[in-house]
Amino acid sequence: NIGNFKGYEIYDNSVKFTPTYNWCTNEFKRINKLIFHDKLEIPIFKLIQVKSFFGEFTGYRNKTNIIRLSIKYNRTEFEYINTLVHEMLHQWIFESGTKDNSSHGFYFKKYMNQINEIFGFKLKTMTSSNLKLEQPMMQNNYIVVYNDKINNEDRKLFFSRVNSKYLNISLACLNL
Repeated sequence: NIGNFKGYEIYDNSVKFTPTYNWCTNEFKRINKLIFHDKLEIPIFKLIQVKSFFGEFTGYRNKTNIIRLSIKYNRTEFEYINTLVHEMLHQWIFESGTKDNSSHGFYFKKYMNQINEIFGFKLKTMTSSNLKLEQPMMQNNYIVVYNDKINNEDRKLFFSRVNSKYLNISLACLNL
């Protein structure tokens, strides 16, 4: 059950911001109480210099979960808050044992939309409609989107990050 707080913090979107470990812990606790009823375990935070993602949640059954935030980009505090909440939602689904149909599946999107509407966040997911074959954030790498076809039936949509050195080989293997 998502929290029912009506209102949200106002962040200055003109000021660039770099999160710290203290900021991550404090914001996690605040958001955990506000949205997730203090149900989430405090994860290990890793602030890393990567271009391939803004945030990443890794869940473990028998040890502490990890939330990684990229500090490579010039972003505002509100953008970092949205990324943190996005990763916390992954954590909530994981820790609650909710079975979803994909990483950004039915339940993730349902709860994401509730959080955006109730709390005023701007959580987003990457969808297949905005990805084809394109050069993403990571230089010299490509995102390849393809369907697994069995008997000419579309089964699953796959996303792969491929180094440009191996792009032609990957496309040939996929018959693209």
